[in-house]
Amino acid sequence: MIETGSDFSGVGAFEQALLSLGIDYKTIYACDMDKYARQSFIANYGEPAYYPENVYDREIPEKPLDIYMTSP
Repeated sequence: MIETGSDFSGVGAFEQALLSLGIDYKTIYACDMDKYARQSFIANYGEPAYYPENVYDREIPEKPLDIYMTSP
């Protein structure tokens, strides 16, 4: 199982890609401040254990991630 994290997570396109590819993953954190994107993410994938709103206020994971995703 790979461990992932994402900033500007939106509605979870990255998670959807992993599911479509059949890749077993665990979301260590996701981060997005848009209210509706957060609602959609939670509806589609459940709420991550750590789900901050502001990328500038989030903690950096102590353990390295297998995949980190962000959008430009």
